[in-house]
Amino acid sequence: MSLCQADSSENIYARGLLCMSCFSYLCVCFQIDSDRMNQLKGIIYAAVSSATFGLAPFFSISLLAVGFSSFEVLTYRWGVATVVLLVFAFLTKCDFHIGYKDFKTIFGLSLLRALTSFSLVIAYQNIASGVASIIHFMYPLAVAVTMAVFFREKKSIVTFAAIVLSLVGASFLSSGNIEYNGGNRMVGLIAACISVFSYAGYIIGIRKTRAVEVNSTVLTCYVMGLGALFFLLGGLFYDEGVRLETNVITWQIGRAHV
Repeated sequence: MSLCQADSSENIYARGLLCMSCFSYLCVCFQIDSDRMNQLKGIIYAAVSSATFGLAPFFSISLLAVGFSSFEVLTYRWGVATVVLLVFAFLTKCDFHIGYKDFKTIFGLSLLRALTSFSLVIAYQNIASGVASIIHFMYPLAVAVTMAVFFREKKSIVTFAAIVLSLVGASFLSSGNIEYNGGNRMVGLIAACISVFSYAGYIIGIRKTRAVEVNSTVLTCYVMGLGALFFLLGGLFYDEGVRLETNVITWQIGRAHV
């Protein structure tokens, strides 16, 4: 079976659970801000990000299928994203000046965010992409529990209902066939679980550190730029390097992947 072959029925079922998890995530997001306008904006942004994130497995697997390594996929993905963000920041006249303490915080956050993407790509190579994605989308559960236990953030019945739905989805997944032909099931599961906690740490870090005071475009640009550098170095030192891609079709896939 090739990397681009269609998912099995179990993966299709997992995608349905992913939609349920996204709904749960939106319910959690609805509790974050008391201001109604900010709530609406947050829900819209969350819906858009969830919908576009669902395409990431397809484009990642497509690039892997044409011979890209994990480091190459992520170097191009994050590198192109950084360029796009730089253009947007220039047009909106963002100020990229930050202090040393802010940079240290952003550097730590970029490590967590990079670990999330890298572990997800590893998961896609070893278990069904739908299963890997639904496991990853349990990060709101990790965020909600951490915020409630360690930061004493009050949670409503809606939040707890979202947590229960996430656990139900996980229980269904554990009873199905999640193996990907040629992959290592245990490696895939561990990688997907790592993505849950690394991304949860990233989200919490943004909300509870100095990063919350940094402009969102500037913050994301720094995170993506540092991540692209991490993956480039990873490809150079732990792989066979990062190729200079000239194929137009491959570039189209990589650009859409952003």
